[in-house]
Amino acid sequence: MAELGKSLFPPATNLLSANTRQMTDGQLFWIIKNGLSFTAMPGYASQYRDDAIWTMVIYIRALQQGRALAFGPPPTERSETAQRAALQMTDSTLQPANLTARAGDLEVDIMNQGARGHQLVISAPGKVPFNAGRILPTQSLQLQGKVEAGDYTVAVDPGAASPGPVATLTVR
Repeated sequence: MAELGKSLFPPATNLLSANTRQMTDGQLFWIIKNGLSFTAMPGYASQYRDDAIWTMVIYIRALQQGRALAFGPPPTERSETAQRAALQMTDSTLQPANLTARAGDLEVDIMNQGARGHQLVISAPGKVPFNAGRILPTQSLQLQGKVEAGDYTVAVDPGAASPGPVATLTVR
């Protein structure tokens, strides 16, 4: 559970816990859509359509089974053992095109130096991709995650009519 979740009262639910695993997909859907009274969990019915909420349920189940990539903001205290990488994005390039890291904690700094906002997605074979969201011009995004050995793809605007550049992260 992230530090922010621990600081809430009551603490945020750990999506990987046995209690959450025992919930039905319908229960998870209802909670995401309607929220939980007397907790910090708001309802998202006004922000997301039902199909998007079902996608969140599917992602939670993939996380629980170890089939999803998970990244989040870097912890407030930087780890001495975490590797660091940086990606520079423009409207037509993603540099460097090839990155190498060792398995373990990885912090990635991503800077959009283009004139447009771009969607960024990190994927790996056999895993549900991680959608980092839209990164606006001049915006930076810092992500932290635990990576296993394998090849990862960092793609800009992958679902667009004309997808953007791609970088490869090789983890040993």
